[in-house]
Amino acid sequence: RKRVENDMQRFKDFERDLKTKAFSTNALNRGDELELEDAEKMTYQEWLARMIQSLNDQLELFEADLEILANKKSLSSDDKSWQAQLKTLQERHRWHIKKLELVLRALDNDAVPPSDVALLKDSIEYYVENNQDADCPH
Repeated sequence: RKRVENDMQRFKDFERDLKTKAFSTNALNRGDELELEDAEKMTYQEWLARMIQSLNDQLELFEADLEILANKKSLSSDDKSWQAQLKTLQERHRWHIKKLELVLRALDNDAVPPSDVALLKDSIEYYVENNQDADCPH
């Protein structure tokens, strides 16, 4: 019953939108609201893309460091621990990149509202900036 009422309400809203004249005051006001929502959505899409790019850049640096360590003839104990730490950081970065790409895709498809992404913003920025610190949660 609740689903039917929900569908009826959606149809009622759809029908009202359909009957609104293109250049009426209501339609023009609604257009401004949509433009604001689109602007906010686009801002978060660009921000997420920058965060993903930053993580990819860091990942490339890890790969370069691992390659340098692999070319050494003998590794000290410090080098071995650094190599293990780099591999762990690589795995974490790949996981976070996949999750951020999922969030970006969900934002593109309107499955996640921009307000939800805003709640995650500080945490994501903290991870991107401080991921190599020993006390940084992952």
